Amino acid sequence: MNHSGSPEDRQVELNPAFWGPTPTAAESADAEVENQRLKSAAYEAAAANSLTEPQAASTLGISEAEVRRRASGGGLIALPSGQWLYPAWQFDPTTPAALPALRKLLALFGSAVILTEWATSPNADLDNRTPADRLVAGDESEVLRIAAIATGAAW
Repeated sequence: MNHSGSPEDRQVELNPAFWGPTPTAAESADAEVENQRLKSAAYEAAAANSLTEPQAASTLGISEAEVRRRASGGGLIALPSGQWLYPAWQFDPTTPAALPALRKLLALFGSAVILTEWATSPNADLDNRTPADRLVAGDESEVLRIAAIATGAAW
């Protein structure tokens, strides 16, 4: 690895026997286009299964202002969309409450979209149940443990 110069000048030399050949500029551009397509699809899926601010307030039995306050403090996950959208998975279907550990999970994942995709996908480490389902079942510590592993925070 070259450690001289500015961070922009530093290049990591990867072993082609392990990583394969360096991608061409066209391959890199194609990969970036695909990455943007996947990000857009993940956002659209998260937004499609979300509540509006009035719906979230009604679900929780609180005011819209309180929904915004909780979201700004990390107590609710929100997606920008011209209006804020609140992914439905984070609401406990058995009580008028948000699921536990949302602040911790958002801190681990760093993105509401990535967290939503993870929380709503069956996970082999959680007996093929979704993390959201396990949170509803009260398995907060196990979900946080698996999230830390998934995000590298456990390293």
